Amino acid sequence: MNLARLFLAFKLVAAIALWGSANAAGSPGAAEAPGALSPADSQACFEVVPGHVVELVAAEPLVFDPVAICWDDDGRLFVAEMSDYPNGDGGGRIVMLTDADGDGTIDTRTIFAAGLPFPNGLLAWNGGLLVTAAPDILSLADRDGDGMAETSEVILTGFQAGNQQLRVNGLCSGPDGWVYAANGRSGGSITSPRRPDAPAVSIDRHDLRFRPDTGEVEAVAGFSQFGLAFDAQGQRFSNWNTAPIRQVVFPLDVAARHPLAAPPSDMEVLEDPLQQNRLFPISATPMTFNREPTDAFNASCGLSIDRGSRLLPSGCAYVCEPLLNLVHRRELVPVGVAFEARRPAGEETREFLASRDPWFRPVFTVTAPDGALWICDFYRRFVEHPDFVRAELRDGVDWDEGKDRGRIWRVRPEPDAPRRREDIAKHQRALSRVDARRRLDTAGAGLCDVALGLAADPDPAIRFDVALAVESLDGVERGAILAQVVATEPVDPWVDRAVICVAEEGAAGIVASLAAADQRARARPGILRGLAEACGRNDAARDSWPLSEVVATSDLDRAGQLALMAGWVEGRKSAGASDAPAHFGGRPFASWLARARDFVAGDGPEDRGDAIALLRLDPSADATVILLERLAQPIGVEEATLLLRGLRGRDPVGVAEGVLAAWPAASPAVRRSMLESLTAPSLAPAGLPRLAAALESGEVGPGDIDPEARRTILTGDTTPEEVRARLGVLLGGVASADRMGVVMAVEAGLPASGDGDRGRGLFVRHCSGCHRSGGVGTRVGPDLAGMQSKSRGQLLEDILDPNRRLTGEYAAVAVVTKDGVAFTGLVSGETPSAVQLTLAEGKMETIPRGAIEAFRGTGKSLMPEGFEQALDPRDFADLIEFLRRGP
Repeated sequence: MNLARLFLAFKLVAAIALWGSANAAGSPGAAEAPGALSPADSQACFEVVPGHVVELVAAEPLVFDPVAICWDDDGRLFVAEMSDYPNGDGGGRIVMLTDADGDGTIDTRTIFAAGLPFPNGLLAWNGGLLVTAAPDILSLADRDGDGMAETSEVILTGFQAGNQQLRVNGLCSGPDGWVYAANGRSGGSITSPRRPDAPAVSIDRHDLRFRPDTGEVEAVAGFSQFGLAFDAQGQRFSNWNTAPIRQVVFPLDVAARHPLAAPPSDMEVLEDPLQQNRLFPISATPMTFNREPTDAFNASCGLSIDRGSRLLPSGCAYVCEPLLNLVHRRELVPVGVAFEARRPAGEETREFLASRDPWFRPVFTVTAPDGALWICDFYRRFVEHPDFVRAELRDGVDWDEGKDRGRIWRVRPEPDAPRRREDIAKHQRALSRVDARRRLDTAGAGLCDVALGLAADPDPAIRFDVALAVESLDGVERGAILAQVVATEPVDPWVDRAVICVAEEGAAGIVASLAAADQRARARPGILRGLAEACGRNDAARDSWPLSEVVATSDLDRAGQLALMAGWVEGRKSAGASDAPAHFGGRPFASWLARARDFVAGDGPEDRGDAIALLRLDPSADATVILLERLAQPIGVEEATLLLRGLRGRDPVGVAEGVLAAWPAASPAVRRSMLESLTAPSLAPAGLPRLAAALESGEVGPGDIDPEARRTILTGDTTPEEVRARLGVLLGGVASADRMGVVMAVEAGLPASGDGDRGRGLFVRHCSGCHRSGGVGTRVGPDLAGMQSKSRGQLLEDILDPNRRLTGEYAAVAVVTKDGVAFTGLVSGETPSAVQLTLAEGKMETIPRGAIEAFRGTGKSLMPEGFEQALDPRDFADLIEFLRRGP
């Protein structure tokens, strides 16, 4: 179900990740877990935020294995019981719980429907219930009033019914009258028996919405694991096992209509700016089969947004972490279009609700009709799915232990407190945006006037809605409104993305307005470049170039003009125009290249990205020298990546020499980018022999070559055969395929203790490009805070054998573009127009779908094998000591 998957989709994921596992848990044999507690004893184990009380709603034998609840229009409570988890066969039930004697306590259980395959989502509809039970979404109804469903109709079908943790779930009513559902990570090709002639709808990496009465179904933006929720403004939120709250921002239909201009991702991951995703459980270290973090999210699920409860502060998001026996909450604070999800005051180092009972397994939250927060407690000993447990540990375990139990709890304030001023302000802001959206939706022929009236609203969220709403207007009207939207402060990246996406033929007018505005409004190369790309796409097939006239008559500074030129050229290229213009903006093209060379060679602190991009069209020796000289400066990895791309296709011998000349002063992150360049098809024949010479002379040390680069160099197709053996000797050969053998050999040589301070340096050098620990590094793979409870052996295995428990979220993909450029990374965003990859060092690469030649999974973690070739046992001891000592 999703419970499982919710449970441990997180487990799936955390079951390792880049590191192999983000761990921090014991192993099944480490200690005997306490047995199940009675409801009263379990209740005594709770710690809740002061001012609240936890009450039992129902427990066994009234309820078993609850994973979702809802109320119908008559106020009756329905519960989805996934008693067939983890590997049963159609043993799920929907039960109705009632207070038969009217004393205020639930006392009667009625089986509404039985024999369902892992039911995990409920929604009252049309006098009955909608139920997610992959491969179907069912409509169940009780027509004779006996409390049991007599009819069962398939509304939608085609959902993949793979692992029970990864199935469609999260039914909820949207503000638009559609019913929404979470993908669950399994996807599917969806059809409806009510529309037999309609084509199937793919929901690959997307959520969905549907109309139960007609069978209409659509894929929508977002890709959710277990749970969906809307806030009071109608914004949709989802969660992922390691990302408890994600905001769905950009609509899929708009992105699909503008595939070349759509943003690379439609979601914003919401993190607390201070604590990120750190958690504070009070239960003992969980006994698990796969090592999971003990102070960070790894199994988040059951997201809900408070839209009018009695709890304070109002408007919070609530999310479960069943592995760590707690319910976490965040206050959603608007920061432009998106939010920050901050811990409320007083909860900086504690959880909203935590339990010392290791069997407390919260998996679902909802604001009930009584204004309290209700929580489904799956109450099991194990929540890991046996499919993700090593075979040697799987047998002999009673995976069903606890399936004869289950609880539903509610949390209410005691006593009720007056609303805070901040809560009132949030409510008023929500009403303001809702009213603005209503006015836009109902404007009809008066849309232009309504949009103009809202285009200068100081709330970026309202201006974002305006930008999307004017997509249907003609180019002149649209451009005038969007110009006001984008020129109004405060600036917001999502507003800029919306304007760029829908600008199209109005883009030149927007640029003209920005160029005529005050300096703060126009000094934004990003928006200028994006609008210029739209202009370039529109200009590719015609002789008149409106943007050229704007540039010729504006007084934008050099950075702004170069942004426009670089964007326009890129837009023309994406539309198929490969030739460079002879003139643009009143200048010969050669003059633009000269300005770009001067800018890149200058000493100022300005961002040189646009000038570097423009120099890709300059094959001159002067440009090559300037790019290489800049590469030798103390620069960051993003600029280095741009420079190396700008050097593609030039004299390979000169470029290889220049790259290695810049090696000594480069950071570890920049060196990794240099190695990627040296092994690229166009440079490898000259670059790899030069690298071999540098290794032989000591200019480059073998320890400078990371394991993934070693693998590419020694086994890749780009390595010349005449230098492969030479490099094999210098680098120590390919990493052994016997990873457990490597682990055992290194562990046997580990010193008894390590030097954490020295280990910090090793972490910075070898690990910080993808991991974060102790305030150091980049979060591409799991955050490695909270490793204190892991054994040295566990950590060593994670480092040396990262693919042992590889999960989907951290499985790398390889993308090769039509011009021969290869990328390996994690898919972090997808739209109809592009794929967004997160690469090592946190670099983001957006690749237009039309530019992709090949796209495949590697079947491996982004974290490479082979660190034993770069580190000796003492190094491992020091690195592990740093990881285990914590911040």
